Amino acid sequence: MRLVIEGQITWGYFNMDFLDRFFHLEQRERKMQEFVILRQGGMNMKKYSINFIQLSKHAPSMVEDSRAKINKFAMGISDLVVYQYRLSIFIPSMYVLVS
Repeated sequence: MRLVIEGQITWGYFNMDFLDRFFHLEQRERKMQEFVILRQGGMNMKKYSINFIQLSKHAPSMVEDSRAKINKFAMGISDLVVYQYRLSIFIPSMYVLVS
């Protein structure tokens, strides 16, 4: 039997109660673990972003603020993407001459 609260219910209370009823702890922990190990790998950036957003909902403590969220997102990006990005910053208008 659940405690019935009269008046307004906070979002936090509703969210926890909803998750407890319809999304069991084991499933939430599995999704949180998926988020922890999430890496871009062979996914394109759009797919990685979508997975990141969906899975981050299961690990709210890891993305409490914008800085933590950006940090986690950036840590999962493929090394090749990071390398290409850094090249584009350092050499923004480089033209390759072919002889």
